[in-house]
Amino acid sequence: FRCFTSMLNYFFTGAPSREATTTEPANDDFIRDIDELDDEFDKLSDCSRNSEEHEEFFLVADGQDAKKLQNQIEELANIASVLEVDLKSKTVQLDSCKKLHRQEIEFKDRLVQQKEIQMDALRKETQQREKKVNLEVRQMSEKLETVSKEAEDCSKENRKLLVDIAMLTRSKHEAEQAAKSAQSSHQLMGEQLSAKTEEIARLQQQIAALKSKVEIQERDARAHEAAAVAAAELTQPKDKEVAQQRQNVVELARSKQTEKDLCAENANLKAELQQARADAAAKAEELGRGALHANDLVSQTVSLTSQRDQLKAELDQAHADTAQLTLKADKLHATVNDQGKEIRQLRQKESDQSAEITMLQDKIRRHKEELEGYSIQLAAAKDETSSMTQQLTLTTKELKKTKEKMEHQAARMERMQRGVDEITRSVDSKNAAEMDRIQNKYRAEVSRIIRENPNCVPIRCIRAKDCSADYPLLEKKKFAAPKDMTLSRFNEHIRQKLKLKPDETLSVYVESAAPLPSSEHLEDIHNQCKGLDGFLHLKYTHLSEHCP
Repeated sequence: FRCFTSMLNYFFTGAPSREATTTEPANDDFIRDIDELDDEFDKLSDCSRNSEEHEEFFLVADGQDAKKLQNQIEELANIASVLEVDLKSKTVQLDSCKKLHRQEIEFKDRLVQQKEIQMDALRKETQQREKKVNLEVRQMSEKLETVSKEAEDCSKENRKLLVDIAMLTRSKHEAEQAAKSAQSSHQLMGEQLSAKTEEIARLQQQIAALKSKVEIQERDARAHEAAAVAAAELTQPKDKEVAQQRQNVVELARSKQTEKDLCAENANLKAELQQARADAAAKAEELGRGALHANDLVSQTVSLTSQRDQLKAELDQAHADTAQLTLKADKLHATVNDQGKEIRQLRQKESDQSAEITMLQDKIRRHKEELEGYSIQLAAAKDETSSMTQQLTLTTKELKKTKEKMEHQAARMERMQRGVDEITRSVDSKNAAEMDRIQNKYRAEVSRIIRENPNCVPIRCIRAKDCSADYPLLEKKKFAAPKDMTLSRFNEHIRQKLKLKPDETLSVYVESAAPLPSSEHLEDIHNQCKGLDGFLHLKYTHLSEHCP
């Protein structure tokens, strides 16, 4: 029976897994295990037929081992159904994998087509925008050249107008200076003419005074001459009168000489007067010419003033036109700047779109690489699927053979189970009688201990299976402990019995109960956890996990 149990345990613990059933070596091991199982069944059959010779082999069996054996037999019978279910699930998974792969390929194809359509649309839009921007740039450059030419022409005209204005201003200053000089010369000539006129009037007055003097002297001279002639004719004057006459003659001669001088001076003054009159006429003629020239200068000044006003108006108009052209140039510059900004923005957008296109191309390339990887994986999966399909076919055939063998073995195991049940019943009857005898013996011993020690509790303490082998066995396993003794004091008592070191741990516990507090009395523990024989069964171990 122990051999059969160990064989079943080996079979279940060493059986191949679901993944291993798909390979041929695992199938060979499985078949080998089945063959070994047949051999063990044969041995077990021999043991069941010769049960009297191998009686100590079955004495260790109890009801729990029989149930375990029955469960293992049922589990062995379910392996075939599990393998069939696994085969069906693998087939379903393979179909779903193929379907998912087809869906993935279709999705990737649609994604690639959509990306290509988007890329074509982006390329077309980029080309259109580039053409539009280039056209606008050319138009703006032409406008800018036209405006620059107009500005240059306006600047040239402004320079010409400035030169003309400077010339007119200079001619105006010259005309004003000439008019001022002519006016000053006219005033000077007028002053000179008035001075000459005054001088002529003074000379005329002097001439008139001289004429009056000459006439007076001539009258006096004629009177003296007449008196002298009369005196000479009448009488011979005396010497004084002769001297006086002589003096008068001398004075008369002197006055005549003076008269001659005055006549000469008068002639000279007349000549000077004529010369002055000629000079005055020349001056008057020159003044007339100066007046005419002044009138010409005034008319020229008026015309120059009108020309200056006209030129000022033209200059103002030119300034206004220049201001308008400047405003237009500023507007055009602003428009050009705006267009430049728009061009830069469009170029930035174009660069962004180029970067996005590059990213999309990278994504498409990565998707293509992933698709190639998926294609390789799909090919590998197809190869693996084909190999798995072949292996599943072989496994199915082998499972059928194994199922037939297992059915045969199940029939044999049923026959063996009936034999085992008979043997178990016989062993159980013997064990029950022996257990009753032992229980009666323990009850009598407990009664004796309680009768001899009414204040004590009967205890049976053994070493636990998980206890270390370094901990020795107790020489005496039965104890009569006081009822008021706590579990911790009993633990110390066992430690003294085992002669343990202070650093070695020891835990005394009841196996069938939860960890009990160390301060609880043994009487309470006995009342709660005593066995059918009346003893309080305790175990000791080196593990501390049983401590409360």
